[in-house]
Amino acid sequence: MEATADNRESDAGGGAAFYPSAVYRPSGGKKSGVARGLTPIYLSALGLIAFLSFASYYILHQILSEQVKSAAVINVSGGQAQLAQRIDYFALELVAVDDSHKRDIIRRVLLETAKKMETAHVGLISGDPQLNLPGNPSDELKAIYFKAPYQLDQQVRDYVTQARQMAAEPDAKLGFQNTHLRYLLGRGPGFLQKSLDAATHQYQVESDAAVKRIQNLETGALGLTLFTLAMEALFIFRPMVNRIRKSTGEIEEAREFSENVVSTAQALMVGMDRNGRITLFNQQAESVTGWGHDDAMDKSFIESFIPEEWKENWSDIFRRMLAGEGASSIESPLLTRRGNQRIVTWNNTLVRDSKGAPSMVLGTGIDVTARREAEEALKLALDEQERSGERLRKEIALAAQLQRVLLPPSDFSLPGLRGEAELLTSSEVGGDYYDYYEVGGHRTVVLVGDVSGHGVASGTMVSAAKAGVNLLSTEGVADPGEILRRLNETILATARQSMLMTMACVSIDTRTGEIFFANAGHQFPYLRIAGEWIHLEAGGLPLGKLQKTSWPVEAFGWEVGDRLFMFTDGVVESESPDGEPFGYDRLEDLLRKYGSEPAEVLRARILEALQEHCRSSGFADDVTLLSVDYTEQIMGRATARFGVKDEEQELVRIAETFYRTRSNPFSPRIARQSMVFLAEGPYFDLLPRLSQDGIRRVLPRHQKLISRLGWDALLSQHQVQVGDDIHRLIPDSEVHRQFELTHSDDKVFVMQEVEAWLAEVGGVSPEHLDAVVLLLDEMMENALYAAPRDWNDKPIYAKGAQRPLTEKEMIRVDVVLGRETLGIMMTDNWGTLTPAVFLKRMSLHRMGMGIEAGVGGSGLYLMWRMSGYLQMRVHPKRQTQVTAVLDLAASVDPETDKGFQFLYHSEMDEVARNDEQQHTLY
Repeated sequence: MEATADNRESDAGGGAAFYPSAVYRPSGGKKSGVARGLTPIYLSALGLIAFLSFASYYILHQILSEQVKSAAVINVSGGQAQLAQRIDYFALELVAVDDSHKRDIIRRVLLETAKKMETAHVGLISGDPQLNLPGNPSDELKAIYFKAPYQLDQQVRDYVTQARQMAAEPDAKLGFQNTHLRYLLGRGPGFLQKSLDAATHQYQVESDAAVKRIQNLETGALGLTLFTLAMEALFIFRPMVNRIRKSTGEIEEAREFSENVVSTAQALMVGMDRNGRITLFNQQAESVTGWGHDDAMDKSFIESFIPEEWKENWSDIFRRMLAGEGASSIESPLLTRRGNQRIVTWNNTLVRDSKGAPSMVLGTGIDVTARREAEEALKLALDEQERSGERLRKEIALAAQLQRVLLPPSDFSLPGLRGEAELLTSSEVGGDYYDYYEVGGHRTVVLVGDVSGHGVASGTMVSAAKAGVNLLSTEGVADPGEILRRLNETILATARQSMLMTMACVSIDTRTGEIFFANAGHQFPYLRIAGEWIHLEAGGLPLGKLQKTSWPVEAFGWEVGDRLFMFTDGVVESESPDGEPFGYDRLEDLLRKYGSEPAEVLRARILEALQEHCRSSGFADDVTLLSVDYTEQIMGRATARFGVKDEEQELVRIAETFYRTRSNPFSPRIARQSMVFLAEGPYFDLLPRLSQDGIRRVLPRHQKLISRLGWDALLSQHQVQVGDDIHRLIPDSEVHRQFELTHSDDKVFVMQEVEAWLAEVGGVSPEHLDAVVLLLDEMMENALYAAPRDWNDKPIYAKGAQRPLTEKEMIRVDVVLGRETLGIMMTDNWGTLTPAVFLKRMSLHRMGMGIEAGVGGSGLYLMWRMSGYLQMRVHPKRQTQVTAVLDLAASVDPETDKGFQFLYHSEMDEVARNDEQQHTLY
């Protein structure tokens, strides 16, 4: 006989979980000698007896092996529930213990227990020779492991993963609200326990069925053997008796082996007959109770070992098990010989005889007294901690109230702006901060900050920052770089480099639409311009890190109707129960989807998405959201007039005589939209200089067409932003045609249709018809191929490529015929043409470099030359309107310098700069 060593796993309560892993192999006997002189019939009969005996031996061996393996499988499967209980206990103890050394020990034990649970689980499915697990589960077991409703394999793997993640949690994240702890305590005793019981029960059922099948086979073999023995008893009785004796000896060895396994198990094993009297009492039961084997045998287990208040529960369980309800579990006190009580977790199993009748209730128990005592001690310690922490909570609540008072109102209106903020703290006192103040009636400073960590210490830093901001507001400081420098001194003086604070500082000028941004290690804000979101990017160290440092200021531009969105890292770093952060992609999807909605709607949708992602109404870190809408441009009057006085309009009129004698460039702070150059005659030679100064509105004083269109109307064009220019410029139009392109091939059709229509209407000379066709060609060419550009300002379509227009793309041509004027207007929804590009093309032609190889560039110049007056109105990223007006009362003269106005409704391109090789406008 040989047996592998049993596996033991110490329980926190002082007991042990026992996993028998033994294989019984009967020893082989010597072959019996064959009596001399036996007849061939005797030899044949002896061979048959030998065969039948070997078959009986093999079947018996299979029964024993099956029983041992089944016991191992059932024990390991049943032990999974106990390992789950141990994981729950150690996870709970990990949160409760304050000593970091003890936590390290508990983490190791928790990881070891999780590993053993995973090893046992894998062994049950795939087999494990060391645990004597055969693997290869039945279809019924596979359904339990891999299919609904149990899906035990996924449950165990998730449970083990949560246990490992719980062990890996840093001390700062340990608490009774910890996601992994709540999963373990909620999942382990619940559906996982039910699934494990279902698997154990199925193993028991299959084990019983396997033993039953082998028993039936053994019965058949025994009948054949008895028949053969009866026949051979007349001839060879003595050899048969010897064989039976040998088989009986092997059976006795197997029985002794089974008794030895039970006796030496490290779990309490108590067997009770149908009357509840003890028939099996192993050594562990003796050790725990203090009763000897002989003293315990034949005693009533319930009457002798169960306290009075628990006897009724045990009697009910015993009756139900004998009625065939299967296995049962209970945790109850156990009386010792000295009258003490031990807490034992029992797993009871009904054992049936060969006829299927109940013969014994086998109780396997684990002593968990020490664990229960530890739980009680832990509860007392937690109660004491709760009492001692009440005073601290009151103080923290007062600090939280003070911090809320320090923050400005969440809804605010400042000159030209409307804002809404939301700050949610993860604890009573948070480390996030937002603020704003107004300077000079048109400047607004907005700040969003985040102190490292959260709690009382972070709240103190927020209070210090607020005090610094109040001083800056009183002094009227609006420069973001200076603001961060001053606040850095405040944070350093308060925390002395023990804590840091990130901060994004935005200064908004609502007159010019300029945003000045400096960043101290904070999340980049988003700016929504013309329906598209971009990042405001600027680098810099967090506040409180170094004494001598600076923060560069970046300038951006926006328009009325645009939106600024600022936030803290608690938004993008909030994690789901699986540990997945919310991330920038989800945030940007929400900004794109709800960016045009009211600020309160955008805020609500982001918070709803965060709560759904985290599956919680609270967050692990502070969360701050702040939106600022540009609602109104604060207008100011121009204070300088150059050459010509203008007291009625907000214009800077530049006389040609004044301009030709002036050598210094104009200040970049003067809005180019308000500057109008009044030409006295040909000004083609001035185009490079006009481009350099960013002057994009030129009106010849003495041209009849300009006078006919109306000086007041032309000078006020920068104030007009909606509607079609062609009807404002030619209000006396009598005939109007409109064409909308759906394909690039429509260009030829439109030119032919307009030419035929004008010829039919009459009143348009052939030279004017030629000019119309040329203008239409250049306008539609630009709209089809030059205007469609990506965010890198690269053309999307190759010039001349045949293509249908997309659903979101619009190109419209309007032709209006007045009494002495003819107007052509092309409208597209790209809005990509800029003043810099237009002025550059005009000045390059003046310098003889108008056409670039592979790029072209003559279209804008030709439109200016062929028209009597050219006007371009661009709403960036939204719409472009190019309008050309022909004077039907005069001949077409391409050599005359015509008037033009480029109206660009954005303040982003209002700073002029002279590059070495080209003149650009930004």
